[in-house]
Amino acid sequence: LWNEKNAQTTALLDQVNWQKQTVVQGKTQGLGVSDLFLNTASSLQTAAGETDNEILSALAMIKRAESLRTELHYRPTVAEPDVRKFQLEQAKKTYEQALEKAKNDAQTAAMAEYGIGLSLEDMGDIDGAKKVYEKITNETKYEGTTYQNRAQVRLEAMADNTGEVEL
Repeated sequence: LWNEKNAQTTALLDQVNWQKQTVVQGKTQGLGVSDLFLNTASSLQTAAGETDNEILSALAMIKRAESLRTELHYRPTVAEPDVRKFQLEQAKKTYEQALEKAKNDAQTAAMAEYGIGLSLEDMGDIDGAKKVYEKITNETKYEGTTYQNRAQVRLEAMADNTGEVEL
């Protein structure tokens, strides 16, 4: 039973990526199917609570938060401000919970912390996001992780986007 639950959780981790394709295809056909992400977020929350494997649980939480954020980006119409705020706060909180679970695994912890930065960006808190990305790039325990490199890229992109344009 334990192995079966972990296998189901692992399979759920991949759903967010293939659902992006499904939703994009649905949009081209005039269908609003972004609620797939919310269904997956719910399943991932359950899976995260059912596994005894802390890292697998943290990964499920990270993907849950990603699902919540992704739904906002892929929905056919812009979300109402209160809905957007609620979902982004839930995503950030879930990334924070994942970070706590993954604190002893540098790659997963960096992934969760990077998600916090993305949530802050989505919320419009650019300064907060920069602080998170700077922390990731400067944290010695994250050296060699892909998310340390991604955080550096985000910082560079943010710097490029804040410069003045002369016409």
